Amino acid sequence: MAPKEPESSELVMMSRPMSQSEENWARITDMGSGISASVIAMKRNVEEQHITMAVRNLMENYPLTRAHIVENNKGKLYLQVNNGPVNPIVREKSWPNIDSSVDLPGVLQLPDDDENHSLSLALHQVIRSELNFPFLNEDRMAAPPLAVLEVHFYKDSSSGPRTIVVIRVHSGACDRHSCFVIAKHFVSALNAVVEGREPEFPDGPGRHELMSSMEDMVPKGKADKGFFSKGRDALGYALDSRKYSLLPFSPEFTKMSIKAGYMSDVLIYRLGKEGTGAFFSACERENTSHSAALASAYLQTAANIKEMKEKKLNQFCFTGILDCRPHFEPPLPETVLGNYSAGTIQGTRVKDDISFWDRARSISSKTEKEISKHKHFSELSVVAMLAAQLIKHPSLAPSSSKRSGLFTTYFGEPADLQWKNVESLNVAGSLGPLSSMHAVGPCFCAGECMIEGPELYISFTFATPVYSRDQMHSFATSILELLSSESSKSR
Repeated sequence: MAPKEPESSELVMMSRPMSQSEENWARITDMGSGISASVIAMKRNVEEQHITMAVRNLMENYPLTRAHIVENNKGKLYLQVNNGPVNPIVREKSWPNIDSSVDLPGVLQLPDDDENHSLSLALHQVIRSELNFPFLNEDRMAAPPLAVLEVHFYKDSSSGPRTIVVIRVHSGACDRHSCFVIAKHFVSALNAVVEGREPEFPDGPGRHELMSSMEDMVPKGKADKGFFSKGRDALGYALDSRKYSLLPFSPEFTKMSIKAGYMSDVLIYRLGKEGTGAFFSACERENTSHSAALASAYLQTAANIKEMKEKKLNQFCFTGILDCRPHFEPPLPETVLGNYSAGTIQGTRVKDDISFWDRARSISSKTEKEISKHKHFSELSVVAMLAAQLIKHPSLAPSSSKRSGLFTTYFGEPADLQWKNVESLNVAGSLGPLSSMHAVGPCFCAGECMIEGPELYISFTFATPVYSRDQMHSFATSILELLSSESSKSR
């Protein structure tokens, strides 16, 4: 039975209705997109009680992490924090069965792993599994009330003490940046607990209250759009979408596949220390952001696919995701948890007479222009309307694939996964934050993180069987070759 809408003044202080964009994310996550996860591998056994204690400390300090997504009798979704005892959801799961003889492309090789790369393979298999495991309520149903935060862990002693911990965050309440911040706080807290110390958390907004939604924080006058204007713009995006191309679908993708359902898969590649340095140096010389350069590589590689080139399909659209915390008035600290990311849709034609770096500069300047015009705020309601329609009517997408564009990428600094000051955990490596996208989403979602080296790794999450792993691996390796070639040319 759906909980009643909160009534008592005490409960209202720790409860609020979800905004339209949050509610869209909640609906999509229930369908399979937006299951966000960060995965940390440690070369030691970590006791369940220590994991639970670290999660409890985290939840006691950040109300949003102990919130539930609930639904009232009218079908409206709320974020609600119970004032009772904190009960973390911590589950142990079986260590994955690994066949080291199978060559699996797109697996991030952890440093100091054994010769069979068993921990690297286990970490990769865990993230693939977790992205396809839905958020469930106490009745084991993917319906409210749903916890915002879950933690799963895997332990293995057969090849030496090893533990993998998964931080799962519901995207209806938290964006990718929040998932990263939560993982950082958790690992720091776990290290303190293991050492017998009291965990410490930085003070700031969100420590003792539920923060307002992004729509309520948009600076006055920067998101004004009337009903008819919003409808006109949404119609414009819908009509424009017909001219944009998607990656060719896998031959395995049929109407029977649609009935069987989709899953998310992920490929991860490292640029290497030298390749990372060369890439960032080239971006600096060419006066463009690394995000725009990566977008240029994705676009050019897609246009160069044989089938696309033969049919002269070179018009694409992509969504650039922006962390809006610095753009509020006053700005929000980066440690504030919530769903404060917005997307801007860019359409572009990949022309042979435009160089790689000119295209990157064009993407970078267009993004800066859209930000200066507050488009990430003014288009918020339009993007939400489009998402809501695609959720309700998947047949609007080509071949009912639910694919909404070529790719989604993140504008801003990559997440820093170089673990410091947690020596007691013996961290071997980590992946994420990664989010599932086998419900409504683009052809692929690209993300990047900095790991020890420092090295940049790039992840590609995609829906299968819409696309096959071999197909996306071929596409991804072409992107890496292009990045290496263009970085070298820029010297």
